[in-house]
Amino acid sequence: MHVNMSYSSKINYLFILLSIVWLPLQSTILMIDGQGRSILFLALVTLSTNLYSKTFLKLIKRKPIIIWIVWCVFGIVNLFIVGYNIKTPFILHIFFNFLLPLLVMAIVSLEYIRNKIGLLKLLRFSFAIYLVLVLIVIYTSSSGIERVGGALGNQAPLNVIFLAFVVFVLESHKRFNYKYIPFILTAVLFVVLSYATRKALIALIIMGIFYYISKLRFSVWKILQAIVISVFSYLLFIFILDKTVIGERLLNTQEEGIKNNDSGIEMLSFLGDRAFFYIEGYKIFKENPITGIGFGNFSSHLSFGQRIHSEYIVQLCEGGLIGSTLFIMFNYWLLKNLILRMNDKNAFVFLGGLMSILFINFSAWTYSFNQYFVCYGVVIGYCLTTNPRRNKKLIK
Repeated sequence: MHVNMSYSSKINYLFILLSIVWLPLQSTILMIDGQGRSILFLALVTLSTNLYSKTFLKLIKRKPIIIWIVWCVFGIVNLFIVGYNIKTPFILHIFFNFLLPLLVMAIVSLEYIRNKIGLLKLLRFSFAIYLVLVLIVIYTSSSGIERVGGALGNQAPLNVIFLAFVVFVLESHKRFNYKYIPFILTAVLFVVLSYATRKALIALIIMGIFYYISKLRFSVWKILQAIVISVFSYLLFIFILDKTVIGERLLNTQEEGIKNNDSGIEMLSFLGDRAFFYIEGYKIFKENPITGIGFGNFSSHLSFGQRIHSEYIVQLCEGGLIGSTLFIMFNYWLLKNLILRMNDKNAFVFLGGLMSILFINFSAWTYSFNQYFVCYGVVIGYCLTTNPRRNKKLIK
């Protein structure tokens, strides 16, 4: 981090830190402000501070940010039109589901452009703090490696895995000693196994695969190394399947899918208990194809009590063709710009982060959670500061 950091960057760093750690911090230590009004106030301060920055004003006009701003405006206006049927106060729903993730993405992108290493070190620290707080939750709620819940739920492992992503990015920039990566991965894996969250485990594997690809240099030694790592990974995966709760859940996925799949489409059975959301969500989409039923309204629409556990069906069912189109445009920009930078080996690490989110989207909604928008912000910052061919900086 710069010693002479600007006032706005100091505010931005505090905002990013608290946006990441607030929920476990509030649940384990502070025990105050359960509705998050402190984050709301800090977000307003952060936004007002950065409105004087030419770089920020230039950044929010770039295509990925603009697309998501339009998505947010559509989502908010659509709720006014189709109706708001959620118990959470409207202003808090709008803030936490639309405005906060958008601001997190923009501020992370801004700070990546200003000082990428400083930003990445902050993210490493923030997700490390999150991991420590989660370990406190695990220690106080469980004595062994078994599924634990608590206030954090599945969001604990789905946040913690991004510590691995940040470490991979730092190491790719030669700012983290690769010898310590196994220790980080062990701690992250412990949390994932404790919560038995299948999608977090597979997303972590995806990140690891893309990081490893970024390090590949064709030689006999590298081929032997790849074989050893592959064998070790296979044996570890077999152990997880045989000896842990998450392994049992992975093995039961198909069986759960068959029970919840009455559509006649066998392919949906691989989604396990999430097949229900695909089937019912698609039915609702056909009734409301243009604008959907409004983001967050699924549970009240069916009197089901749960939100859709699939970002893709969320966009289709609750956002209709308009929301889905904007969502596809946003992800297309990210994928296209990363692929165009494949001449830079580091691009594979960023692609691993994005691909892990695209996988998580199959069985979770992601548009309202900050960790994914931290990753988006890092990816956008990388794409806006590198040239597809010559890897030159584009924004000062």
